[in-house]
Amino acid sequence: MKRNQTIIRKSLKRDSFTCQKCCVKDEELNVHHIKPLYIDGKDELDNLITLCRACHHFAPDNEEDFKKYIEEECDGTMTFFLNTFNKFKKEHPILFNKALKEFES
Repeated sequence: MKRNQTIIRKSLKRDSFTCQKCCVKDEELNVHHIKPLYIDGKDELDNLITLCRACHHFAPDNEEDFKKYIEEECDGTMTFFLNTFNKFKKEHPILFNKALKEFES
């Protein structure tokens, strides 16, 4: 299903191009459906929220769980750490696995 680009831009602008979970401004923002489309959520402004890629990745698909998730305290440091961790893991798998083995022993 093709997303309505006008409504997506309106959502991003409404949210000041800022993740509504961790408050990080990120060039890779996602627009998340609070009530998922697959359970009759609508592609409407009041059902959309701007999240960074990391926060969107961990966002629950259940509307009730999402409301709890979005209220949990979080800051940009956590998102930055997760992004850095994932980048290191991807770009340096040998070093990552070595460090992980040392940590586990």
